[in-house]
Amino acid sequence: NCCDLEVIGGTRTEDSWVAPAGEEVFVRVIARDRFKNETHWEEGQTIAVEAMGPEYLTFNAHGTTGLQTDYVAKMTRAGTFELRILCDALPVCWRTIQIIAGFTFAPRSILSMDGLKDVKTGNIVRLTLRTVDKFANLRLSGGDTVQVALQGPGGAFARQVSVTDHQDGTYALEFQVT
Repeated sequence: NCCDLEVIGGTRTEDSWVAPAGEEVFVRVIARDRFKNETHWEEGQTIAVEAMGPEYLTFNAHGTTGLQTDYVAKMTRAGTFELRILCDALPVCWRTIQIIAGFTFAPRSILSMDGLKDVKTGNIVRLTLRTVDKFANLRLSGGDTVQVALQGPGGAFARQVSVTDHQDGTYALEFQVT
């Protein structure tokens, strides 16, 4: 037997699939004969689904019929994975799935700067904000609304912060310490 698969709720792009991080990924495995007609698995065959990429995941069976079997796993790590269908522990079909970062989650985003301890009133300060989703996956696109309120020791604070969106999930922040 050979097979085909589809990712329920995912977006198909040619021979691969795209799904957001953190969502349950449902994979439907469809048994096909050598002529690509839908068929059924032979009695006693063991079907499994796994994903190999930035991490290794096995999918849990979710429901079974004679023509297809549904599997589910929660994929929280962004990256490119190979979805593999195994029949009696041998790979019989595979497709690529791209798990993309979810929406920006501000509490986990990363603000960085070199030389922070030598900043004095009047200095221009440049910071880099790297945005991530709630699973700490780096965002790869821009468009977020960024608001900054910084206060340092002795009451120093930032005014008129300039934000530059690099459209890759990073933002340049520049301000004068007053």
